[in-house]
Amino acid sequence: MPKSQPWGVPRGWLLLFTRTPPPSICVRCDAYCASNLRNISQGCLMYVNDYDGWMPPTGWNSEHMYHIRDYLGLDPEKDGGITAHAYTDLLFKKVSGVAFCPALSNPPASSPCGSGITTTAIWYLSSYPPTWNFTGDESLGCWMHYQAGAENYGKRRLDRIKDGCVIITDKDWGNVTGTAYQCVASVSGYYLITSPEAPGYNHNRAANFLFKDGHVASYKYRMSRLFDADYIPLQ
Repeated sequence: MPKSQPWGVPRGWLLLFTRTPPPSICVRCDAYCASNLRNISQGCLMYVNDYDGWMPPTGWNSEHMYHIRDYLGLDPEKDGGITAHAYTDLLFKKVSGVAFCPALSNPPASSPCGSGITTTAIWYLSSYPPTWNFTGDESLGCWMHYQAGAENYGKRRLDRIKDGCVIITDKDWGNVTGTAYQCVASVSGYYLITSPEAPGYNHNRAANFLFKDGHVASYKYRMSRLFDADYIPLQ
C-alpha cells in the first residue's frame, strides 16, 4: 500500500476526431496531453519516493499506470473497465482522463500506425507507454530494457535511467493485444509516422515527450530520427 496520499487529477473533457480539428482545438488537445504526462510523472515520482528509489514496473501494456493508479485516482471499473491485478493492467472501457491523449485516432483502426489492427477490441490500454530497447543493454537510455526471461524485466531504479532521456512518448493506436487496443512502446530507432513503435504524431504532426526530469517537450515529425539510441534529442 503506498504511503503517500493519492494525488488527485482534474477530470477534463475528451475530444476524439476522425478529421483534422481546428487549430484552436489542436492547441487545447496538445496542452491537455502535456498536462497528462506531467501528472503521470508526478505519480511515478511518488511511487519512487514510497518504494526506495524504484520506478513503477512497466511493460508493453503500460503497466506503470496500474502501479501509480492510487496516486492519480485511476479506477477504470467506474466506467465498466477492469483492474486486472493478476496481470497488473488497467483495461479501460472509455478513452478519457489522464491515461489517454485526447487527440487519439477514432476509431482506433484509423490510426496511421494501426495497420496491425484487424479486429474490434472492447478495452483500451493507456496511450502513454514507456520508451524501451530490446537489446537488454541497461547502459542505454530509455525506461525499459527488454531481456527475454530476465527476472527484473520491466523493473528499474530511477537513478539507473540516463539523465536527459525520454521515458514516455505520446502514442497512437498501433496494435490489438487480446481484447484491448494497445499503443505500442516506443523505440528510438523507429520514427516513420506509419510505424507502431514510433511516436504518435497526434497534434498536427507533433508529439509530446516526457523526460526523466519531469519536463514535457513537443517535437514535430520530420521524416527522420528525432532521438539517438538513448532517447536523447538529436535537435
